[in-house]
Amino acid sequence: MTSPFMLDLLDLNMVFVVEMDALRVGMRIVLIYEGHLIAYIAKIFRLKQQALSTYKREMYVILHVITKLKHYL
Repeated sequence: MTSPFMLDLLDLNMVFVVEMDALRVGMRIVLIYEGHLIAYIAKIFRLKQQALSTYKREMYVILHVITKLKHYL
């Protein structure tokens, strides 16, 4: 038997963990709260973005995290 899902409000005073990975062809972002996955974002870079340096791709991922997950940060 399975139990029904319970919705609960997040405590914004607790710590959220953001894990990011900027690969050559794309990016992955994971938001974790108390060991549970809250959000997952995966995106493939355009050819122009793929040609950027590693530092610029990492900065792009950081800016993407801030714009997409700003209500958790």
